[in-house]
Formats: sequence, structure tokens, C-alpha cells
Amino acid sequence: DGIPEKNPSPAAIGSIEAPLNDGNELSSPVVIHNLITRAESGSALDIEASVYSQIDLRVVAIIYRPRGTPNWNVVRMRELGLNTFEGEIPGYAVTTQGLEYCVVAVDETLSGIGYSGLPGKPIQVRVSPSGKPWRIVGGAIGAATVGTASYLILRTQD
Repeated sequence: DGIPEKNPSPAAIGSIEAPLNDGNELSSPVVIHNLITRAESGSALDIEASVYSQIDLRVVAIIYRPRGTPNWNVVRMRELGLNTFEGEIPGYAVTTQGLEYCVVAVDETLSGIGYSGLPGKPIQVRVSPSGKPWRIVGGAIGAATVGTASYLILRTQD
């Protein structure tokens, strides 16, 4: 009926404290990853993830594709130690159409799979055009401003 019992049975209360994994069954790897949701076109994307597993890992990888393309690409992540892995999506794949990616970990048994993002629901990255021209213009304006300010300060001191 969807209405909670006012006085649950002792058996129900005891089941709340039961462990989710009784120790006889190995769980899948757990992938913890800070999502990257924005990037700049043409810039490589560094991905870092923490992966925890009860048994050895066979592979930790990034699968990615520019948004709108059918095929996924794979980059293996390298272990940095302390359950931390790092990989890079190359800059040529980071286009203004956007980027989709997932982080996947597979254990030695090939039956335990952990992930952050799924191919059916990948992490979406909004990609802005390259900011290099604007950085050059901004740097030139900044230099001109500093030069003008220095000139005015020196001129008023004379």
C-alpha cells in the first residue's frame, strides 16, 4: 500500500544492519572522477580518476568521441599510485561540436566493470573555440596599457 509500518518487525530492523556484500561475493571496481564539463577547442584534456577494486585491475581506460560521431576511441590510463589513474584525450578530438567521454575500469575476471559515464549516457563536455587569438589581443592591450600608464607616471614626475 506504500504506507510505512509504524512498528516494523525485529527481522526488518535486523536486515537494515546486514552488510550489502557478505564477503563471499566480489564487487565491481568503483570509479571516482571529477567530471570535466568545459574545455577549449584543440586543447588536450587531462583526465584523472581514483579506482578502487577488491581484485587486480586488467585495464582502466577513457573512451571518448567528438559529439555527433558514431565511433568511440580508447586511451589507456596509467597508474600514478595510491589508486590514482591518469589519461589524456588528444587535442584533435576536442572540437567545437563538443566531446563525450567515459572512464571505465575492468577487473582481472572481466566480470567486474566500474565506470564514470556510460556509452549510452556519456559525460558531456562543452567546447569553446580556441582562445589563443584573444590571449594575444589581451596581452597586447595589457602591454599597451602598462606602457601608457608608465609614460603618464614618468611624464607627471618631470
